[in-house]
Amino acid sequence: MGCDDSLRRAIRREIHVYSDASEKATAAVAFLNTISKDADKHVGIILDKSKVAPKHVNSIPRFELCGTLLAVEICVTLQRMH
Repeated sequence: MGCDDSLRRAIRREIHVYSDASEKATAAVAFLNTISKDADKHVGIILDKSKVAPKHVNSIPRFELCGTLLAVEICVTLQRMH
């Protein structure tokens, strides 16, 4: 079954956006989770983005905040595509 077929048969579609960060990089990814009437599930990546961590940031919470910002940018991009 291809991705197009699973999208057509889907009775439920969910978009999940996750982010993470380390002292070296920040990243975010958006997944599309579809569930069909037959309970078939399909998960695929819609969009992802990563960046090298800024040098001027010096705390893990701040790095995580940068990752969250990437996740928000992905959400805004997806809303504009809709």
